[in-house]
Amino acid sequence: MNDEKQLSTTQLAKLRGIAQEQIFGQLTALGLIEKKDDKWQLTNAGSAAGGVYLNGKYGQYVAWPEDLAIEAPPAKPDAPKLLTATVLGQQFDLTANKINYILSELGWIKKGLKGWLVTEQGLAMGAEQGEDSRSGIPYVLISIY
Repeated sequence: MNDEKQLSTTQLAKLRGIAQEQIFGQLTALGLIEKKDDKWQLTNAGSAAGGVYLNGKYGQYVAWPEDLAIEAPPAKPDAPKLLTATVLGQQFDLTANKINYILSELGWIKKGLKGWLVTEQGLAMGAEQGEDSRSGIPYVLISIY
């Protein structure tokens, strides 16, 4: 191993200015990590790409070289873009909370015990259920064409 700094997946997302959900999605789509028993695990491809396990305050986690090259798979031209309430709110200068309540009024999402859950109507509109990788709190990704 070289002396290059290893970053957690979350730190890597912050360094690149993207949401941690997005980077976890990219790494999963590329087959570098997978979720097993509610924990992120490196695949052989992830190890070959420079991923390692480190131990921290909250236990073991996956870390990456600072210069990890992530090539997102090419998007299908007609594929919808999925956005969180936070990203959607930034487009309209509204808080994520207000966006969630608007989506709730539309019947696309409903309040869960913690977080937000997609409804049948939301699924029909192309929304998807997501879950925060650290807290397990559910959220909804809204489909934008």
